[in-house]
Amino acid sequence: MEDRHETLRKWWLFVLGILISLQIVIILAGNGVVLFTLNKYKFHLSLATKFFISSMAVADILLGVVHLPLVVASHIGGNKIAEIQTVCIIRQASAIGIYCAILCNHFAVAVDRYIAILHPMRYHALMKKRNIVFVLIIIWMSSCFLTTLPVITDFTKGNHSRTDKVIFCGSLREIWPLVDKYGILLFLVIIISIPVTLHIRIYLVARKQQRLLVKVCRSSVSPRRKLCWTY
Repeated sequence: MEDRHETLRKWWLFVLGILISLQIVIILAGNGVVLFTLNKYKFHLSLATKFFISSMAVADILLGVVHLPLVVASHIGGNKIAEIQTVCIIRQASAIGIYCAILCNHFAVAVDRYIAILHPMRYHALMKKRNIVFVLIIIWMSSCFLTTLPVITDFTKGNHSRTDKVIFCGSLREIWPLVDKYGILLFLVIIISIPVTLHIRIYLVARKQQRLLVKVCRSSVSPRRKLCWTY
């Protein structure tokens, strides 16, 4: 029974590795098209929107180039690869940094749209090139800092020798099983909840303005009311 369970587990990890490999191809192709399109064609997008979308595409490409191949290798290669300390540390560090960059860029895009719709008169004053570059520097510096944490603590704490083979390693050794199980779910919840919250706010403000406009039009004189309803 145990042998059968182990065989099924290996087959499941192999299939999962193949699916993630297909995901890597889709990520690289899709984000490559995004970067090519933004640079090749002129869209009526603000500078901030172009910069933030490009930055998020770069973060997605890094996910497909650095982190996900290690995940595939761990699934297909089995314990021989998954238990290697160096692979484990790089996988953990890249996951923390890259997912942080994706979340921050996604949040920046949502805030950019929020300001553009609700505060159009102040948009160009707030979204100057200097401010955009400053935000991008903060995003990537924070991601790089988080990336180095597992590596630094792995070398300084010395809880395990370099030849030790552990499935979960580094500073997050104790909580990494939970991250593996629920990390992607939490990531999806955050990445969906941020734009949904901002768009709900935009919708409520738009409804409020619409009701106010209807009230003004109804209380105005007839020719002006006709003009209001025309527009």
